[in-house]
Amino acid sequence: MLIWKDDYNLGFQTIDSQHQKLVELINRLYDAFIKRQQSEEVRKVLEELLQYTKYHFSEEEIYFRRFNFKETLAHVKEHQEFIKRVQDFKEQAKEDAGRYVFSLITFLQEWLINHITHSDRKYIDCFKSNNVF
Repeated sequence: MLIWKDDYNLGFQTIDSQHQKLVELINRLYDAFIKRQQSEEVRKVLEELLQYTKYHFSEEEIYFRRFNFKETLAHVKEHQEFIKRVQDFKEQAKEDAGRYVFSLITFLQEWLINHITHSDRKYIDCFKSNNVF
């Protein structure tokens, strides 16, 4: 299970709540795996996670373009690579969800926390200077 820590907050209510929702979805995936729920439940949660992640990334990227965030291209590339990786896992899960879920959960946890605590922190000053709260 991934536990949300106050250290992960960036100070922007909308973004922080979206990050918390992503943690919740990762934990639902973990829960389905631990309870050995049917592959269909795993695929359902994975699809919800993928769609919500796309939504969240698009929200961040709107701000990037609006405020001319200097690292937009690199940050968007990280988002695209993440989506591609999750889509690849989703394809693999069609064959045997249980076989791939644990490595997916590990990847999701590590990637999300690293992304929030490193990459996302880079836009804090830009957002603050543009009065995003």
